[in-house]
Amino acid sequence: MIDVIIPIYKGLQQTRRCVDSVLQNRQSAPFEVVAVDDASPDPGITGYLDELAAERRITLVRNESNRGFVQSVNRGMSLHPDRDVVLLNSDTEVANDWLDRLFRAAYAYPDVGTVTPFSNNATICSYPFEGWARGVPGTLAVAELDRLFASTNAGRTVDLPTAVGFAWRYGASASIRSGHSTRSASAAATAKRTISACVPPAPGGATSSPATCSSITKAP
Repeated sequence: MIDVIIPIYKGLQQTRRCVDSVLQNRQSAPFEVVAVDDASPDPGITGYLDELAAERRITLVRNESNRGFVQSVNRGMSLHPDRDVVLLNSDTEVANDWLDRLFRAAYAYPDVGTVTPFSNNATICSYPFEGWARGVPGTLAVAELDRLFASTNAGRTVDLPTAVGFAWRYGASASIRSGHSTRSASAAATAKRTISACVPPAPGGATSSPATCSSITKAP
């Protein structure tokens, strides 16, 4: 079982698009969506998450006060410390078999720590080139661009100097080595070596859809 952890604070439209895309795209790998409501001031977000939790479509964790991204992530990761997790920003959108491809890339190597997808807004992991921070390039929608990436770059990997934290796979063994409960999850990830594999960018200003390419952080 894989935990897909989504810390949430503001942005109802982006949050709905993110969570709905995760729930609507079926995967071979079993997964559980863990939404961490970081004391959102938006009643629309609160109601939306309550509705999904009541339907048992997500596991909802709610902070009594705003604790920020890192503490929200660590709280979500503490629910099932024996599981692999994907940390997903709430302004992302996923498509097709995004999670299956992330994990195929992750388990292609015995020393993988994390996997980070490329995006239309992810610094060194941006597509079509480093530093791109605009909408989805070209005229294809996210799902169509994702399929193109999946067929063109299937199984490819490239070394990277660091992971990018908008959407990444974090191995259970890596969290045990790094002690995620005592320090930033992203800091723990950058303590390892990184490579990149192909798995798409999200529309507009959203961060990413894990279907373009993914980077893999490997233990030294």
